[in-house]
Amino acid sequence: GTYTVTLIIFNGPSSETVKHTIVILPGPASSFTQSPLHPCPPPTAVTFTATVPPGSSVTWNFGDGHTGSGVTASNTYSTKGIYTITMTVIDPKTGCKTVVTRRDTLYDMILEVHAKPTQGCVPLTVNFWDSLYTSVPGPGYSTYPYPASSYAWTFGDGATGVGATPSHTYTAVGIYWAHLTITTSNGCTITDSIKIKVGKPP
Repeated sequence: GTYTVTLIIFNGPSSETVKHTIVILPGPASSFTQSPLHPCPPPTAVTFTATVPPGSSVTWNFGDGHTGSGVTASNTYSTKGIYTITMTVIDPKTGCKTVVTRRDTLYDMILEVHAKPTQGCVPLTVNFWDSLYTSVPGPGYSTYPYPASSYAWTFGDGATGVGATPSHTYTAVGIYWAHLTITTSNGCTITDSIKIKVGKPP
């Protein structure tokens, strides 16, 4: 805002008044976005883009001990955690400063493949399913932000499958590793395996 400072000087019966105008300028209007919005589990690179007045000085603190500068800056996070991203903007015309902060959480993604039965006599029909969740800093688990978008199974005997709960029949004796690769809605991939034992009938 604009403020008027008034100084009145008294000297006996007379006085003198002096006025001065002070103008307080706002900091530059600033915001930033990140891509991807929900990063894959660490290690992962995140790019930050500032929306600031032209010519502004922009510096970054990514919350993990790393810093950067410029309207666009990237940082690679190596471990899961809750990070406070701080952007500092200085207007080149006024020297005024704006600080914008935001908290972001990077998760671990954990996949477990299940099968029933895991051993038996040939021919053996096995039902498969999975558990996909994310471990967050602190107690508890969350499925956000990694919902599965596709499932790719290999059953170890040359056969493949899709879907969240496939069944497969093994027709030959042997030990097989069934593998599942999940791709999430934000492009992350994760793989897990389970061992299946197929034996001869007595």
